[in-house]
Amino acid sequence: MAYTRRKEKTMNIVLGILIGTIITAGIIVFFVYSNKLADKKVVNAQPPVTKQTKVTGKVPVEEPVVLANKELKDDERIQDYSLIKLPANLKVGDYVDVRIKNMTSIDKIVLAKKEVLELNSGSVWFKINESERNLMNKAIVEVNDVKSVIYTTTYINPEKQPQPEIGYLR
Repeated sequence: MAYTRRKEKTMNIVLGILIGTIITAGIIVFFVYSNKLADKKVVNAQPPVTKQTKVTGKVPVEEPVVLANKELKDDERIQDYSLIKLPANLKVGDYVDVRIKNMTSIDKIVLAKKEVLELNSGSVWFKINESERNLMNKAIVEVNDVKSVIYTTTYINPEKQPQPEIGYLR
């Protein structure tokens, strides 16, 4: 009798492991399937266009990606900088000018009217293009060589204040 109970106990353990494996596999399949459904774009169902169908509105056309009413350019990237001295009250969404001041107090604009995309422990993220990246690289070299300071000035009313001309051309 003891032998059959041991055998029954072993069968119950094996059956439990098998059922647990099947349930786990089902959950995994469910998550994979639901993620695939979430990845697919939902398209509005429209009736097929036939000769009798009358088009009453504009047919939607794929438009290029537009950020803040400006077209995205090929050389624009998101760049973070940790060398810039930031004001204590700076927040995401503010517009700033990035400036450089050398030891003789000559102050020039390196980047003009840049939106702060993200802030994280002294680092700031901007959307910049290749020419702006080159200016920032030159300014960073100047900071290391000549003991200059890179800092930002915040716009009070960015909608009404015009973008200044970049004066840093080292």
